[in-house]
Amino acid sequence: MKRIFLIIILTTFCLKTLGQSTDRLYTIKDNNLYSYIDKTGKTIIKPQFLSAGEFSEGLAPVRLNGTYGYINTKGKFIISPKFDLGLSLYNGLAKVFIDGKPFFINKKGSIFFNYNYKKIS
Repeated sequence: MKRIFLIIILTTFCLKTLGQSTDRLYTIKDNNLYSYIDKTGKTIIKPQFLSAGEFSEGLAPVRLNGTYGYINTKGKFIISPKFDLGLSLYNGLAKVFIDGKPFFINKKGSIFFNYNYKKIS
C-alpha cells in the first residue's frame, strides 16, 4: 500500500513539474536592458526594461523609465508602471512601494488594504 501511494505521489509531482516548465520565460540582460527568452533561446519579449523579475502567476515586475509595473507573458503591461519597486506575485498579491511605503496590490493593480505601518510582510 505504501509503495502504491509513493508511486502516485511521484507521478503527480513529475506531471505537475513537466507541465509548469513548458511555458517558462527566462530573464536575460543585453546591452544593459532586460528581456525574456523561451527555453529554445528565442526572444519572446524584446530588450527594453531597466530591471525585470521572474514571472509568477502570469505576471512579472519590470522597471521602465524609473518605475515598476507588471507585464504578461506577451510583454503587455497589465499593471502600468507607477511603483518605486515591485516584487513578484504570491497568492494573488504583490508587494510594491509607493513613495517608500510598502503596500500589497492584487493582480489588477489595486491596493489590497490601507494601513499606517512602516513595514509589512
